[in-house]
Parts: sequence; C-alpha cells; structure tokens
Amino acid sequence: MAINLKNTSPQAPFLKKHRREFLIGFCALLVLLVRLIFPANLSGEVFWMSLALFFVFPLLIIRFVLNENLKDFGMKIGNARNGMILAAIAFLVLAAASYFIVSKVFWRNQLFLPSGIARNFWYFLWFELIIALPMHFFWDLKKSLGYSRFFCKAFFKLCLPSGDRGL
Repeated sequence: MAINLKNTSPQAPFLKKHRREFLIGFCALLVLLVRLIFPANLSGEVFWMSLALFFVFPLLIIRFVLNENLKDFGMKIGNARNGMILAAIAFLVLAAASYFIVSKVFWRNQLFLPSGIARNFWYFLWFELIIALPMHFFWDLKKSLGYSRFFCKAFFKLCLPSGDRGL
C-alpha cells in the first residue's frame, strides 16, 4: 500500500521534487473537506471526529504511505517531568488570567461564582483546582455516571452554595 516516492517520472521535475509536500497537502485538504462535509454537533462527536481526522489519519499516512519515522513529525513521548511542569505553569497562568477577569465587578455579577471566591486569589485558585477543573473534564460524563451523579451533584451544591450547576 506504500507509495514509492523515489521512483517518479523525470518529465515533471517540479512534481518529482515536491511530491511528498503535495501528498501531505492533499491529505490535509482531505481532512478539512471531510470535517466540513460531516459536521459534528455533539461534544462526543466532535471529540471522536477530531481524534480520527487530526491524529489517527495523519498517523496512518505518515506510517504507511510516507513510510517515515513518527519521531520526525514530533510524535514521541518526551520528558514527562517537563510536561508536568509546563502544565502546572500553564494552569497558574490561565488561573491568574481568569481571576483577573472574574475580579472585575461587571463580570463578577454575571457569573455564578460566590463573591468570597471572586475576591480572593488563593480561594479562587483552590476553587479552580478542586471544583472547576474536575467539573470541566467530567462535565460530559453525566450520562455514564448513572446514579452516582446525584452524589456528585450534592457535593457540588455543598461546595458551591450559589445555585445548581446543571449536573
């Protein structure tokens, strides 16, 4: 199934020289075309379509059509320690930016956030780490949680007295 990129016709030196780039560009256009033709509306559909089109399909093209090493395209595990450090730094930067927005009086009145959390950065940071971050990752899992979602709902209602969060 692999395409031999070394044996091309000598009649078209431009195509011979840039055949690999044309193939990569064609695959990228194909991915975008499939994404536009088959729109995904639900968050689960978006996740699976994005995973298939932007990870699995390029992985298969690189491995089986181009016959190249995946590491040349940046697909490697890397250093987990540096990744965790960068993730923690990104979390702190985004939490600080979110706190800057929430601390403004106009936005504080628009959001469902207790005023004590919106006025103190450290309370806000703990709120982001313990409540908002897990809620962000597990928001769409409420159907798969079954009856345990009621316990989660009770926990969030106790921690956030300002109202229901829609679990």
